[in-house]
Amino acid sequence: MYYNHKQKRNNFQNPEWKAKWYQRRWGNNATNTQKVLHVKRQKKLKQLIQKIPSEILRSDELASLSDEEIEEAIRTYVLGNKRRMESHLKRSEERKRKYQDNRINVERYHDDERHHQPQHEKIMNNTKESVSQLSFTPSEDELKKLQSKRSSRSTKAYATRLRNLETKEADIKKPQEGMTSQLSPSIMRKV
Repeated sequence: MYYNHKQKRNNFQNPEWKAKWYQRRWGNNATNTQKVLHVKRQKKLKQLIQKIPSEILRSDELASLSDEEIEEAIRTYVLGNKRRMESHLKRSEERKRKYQDNRINVERYHDDERHHQPQHEKIMNNTKESVSQLSFTPSEDELKKLQSKRSSRSTKAYATRLRNLETKEADIKKPQEGMTSQLSPSIMRKV
């Protein structure tokens, strides 16, 4: 049987025909789906209620609250959890975004580095004056000054070492001379 578009549209405007069509098309699955969702919600509520400690359920404070106050407390609790979850997700997304931005910047830097001339080659291509200013080695005059400083330091250190050695030898000879007068003549012959 051939329907044109106007007839189909008119049929869907008719609520009885639409309900019959829906029943033929989907069968009992539509009503079953709603029942299944309802059963799942009830089961979830029971699980949530079972998680509440029995001391709280038996408490006098809970018994003194009205149904509206209990509903408000539950709404506040659920809303607080929802806000906390949203805040956590927002922070997590922000961290992921920052990480990816950082990774992209690093990749761009490495890409730029690969495609462009290295920095030290750019410096070398500049004028001779700028290259001499960027030199990492001292000039010949500075090298001579540094060498003379090292030479004078080593000369002073050597002179100090000789003086210390002379004073040490002098200190060693003095006690030995004093000891020889105190020793007996037989021991002196052995020394």
